[in-house]
Amino acid sequence: MSCSDNSTGPGADSDLSRGTSSFSVTGDIEADHDGVAWYVGLRSEGGNFINLSLTVSDSEFDEQGDNDFNLSIRFVGSEEPFELATGEYPIGAGNNVAVLPTYSNSIISDGTLVYSASPETSGSVRILSVTDTSIEASFNFTIQAGANREGESVTISGEINAECLTADIGFGC
Repeated sequence: MSCSDNSTGPGADSDLSRGTSSFSVTGDIEADHDGVAWYVGLRSEGGNFINLSLTVSDSEFDEQGDNDFNLSIRFVGSEEPFELATGEYPIGAGNNVAVLPTYSNSIISDGTLVYSASPETSGSVRILSVTDTSIEASFNFTIQAGANREGESVTISGEINAECLTADIGFGC
């Protein structure tokens, strides 16, 4: 194994699949993003999900450095493991699944702006298709800024075609 001045860094020759996403942010900040999308899921012994995270970023999962933006939509079993099926999932707790989005943006200001689910959150994620290695979804939701910026919110809408991050290396999602 050797390194040269033209090496491309970790993961550049990886077989990991990458998905795509595009979404718009409106409200207290305005942005349009195209990014790399993936998901990782933790399953129970019975095969249902305990936790699943859809993620979109401007850089690959295995690239080092800061991201200009990041969107994470986390699905967590409220009371027990859940089967992710096609259909609409409201943001917050519901249908035995809590859906918790978080968005961060470090392009707009000197610091990173973070928005996440709160009691005022509204909207949903619609799962369009699910396979062992990919998830397609559309989303439209409004989330709130942190405590130091009370009253600020953004609406995020778009589509995601996320690939299982670990399927190509022998670990299913």
